[in-house]
Amino acid sequence: MSNVGHGYTPVFSSVFTGTLCGRYPDTAAWIFLLALADREGVVDMTPQAISALTGMPVPDLQGCIDRFCAVDPGSRSKASDGRRLVLIDASRDWGWRIVNFGLYREKARKQAYDSARTASGLDAARKRASRDVPRPPAISRSQTKTKTETETREEIRGAPVALDPAINLEAWAEWMTYRRQRRLPISTLALSKHMQALIPYPPEIQRAMVDTAIGSNWRGLFPLKGNGALHKKPYVAALTTEELEAEEARHAPAT
Repeated sequence: MSNVGHGYTPVFSSVFTGTLCGRYPDTAAWIFLLALADREGVVDMTPQAISALTGMPVPDLQGCIDRFCAVDPGSRSKASDGRRLVLIDASRDWGWRIVNFGLYREKARKQAYDSARTASGLDAARKRASRDVPRPPAISRSQTKTKTETETREEIRGAPVALDPAINLEAWAEWMTYRRQRRLPISTLALSKHMQALIPYPPEIQRAMVDTAIGSNWRGLFPLKGNGALHKKPYVAALTTEELEAEEARHAPAT
């Protein structure tokens, strides 16, 4: 089935201000790929098919795709080492997945939601209502209390599960936010297994694992391929992917 015409892809001005700035025909090829992607960010087409639809010569298009698949140290995202595209099937040299597709779709969804509320007047009504609610007395700076690390851990844990001291707090907080935004189940057992997948690794590898999972729109956390294994501490057993998905499904709220 053709991927053409679904219209699932948002395009932000960062396309022209990031590492693609001033790089033609890369900017044009990237917009073509975004427009041809399906709702999962997959472009399951050959370069020849893309060329036939867009008019970009195959050699130029292939050169752009090769650069999109290469490591990009200057990328804002560290998922997949800054690559923009990854092959969906290693046994063939065509068909790709856009790495950060899910993140930009969520960003676009939030912007559309905010715009809709503004246009409908709901935001104005909310702001008027908030002005009618009495505010508590101001608290002087001397009365404020700096949050301790323990309080921060309690705030971001998201479920009654004790955070391991080795966990990367910033990465874990983003992982919890991502799961809430996707409305994925947050059970004690599932989160414990997610944590067990992270703690064998140092903080920078944990961050890369979370970035990769979010950028790939995954439900779980998995070890990195390649150099990530070199930094691994003694192995901690975790559920398999199938067991984890079954456990999450069991805790999912009824719809």
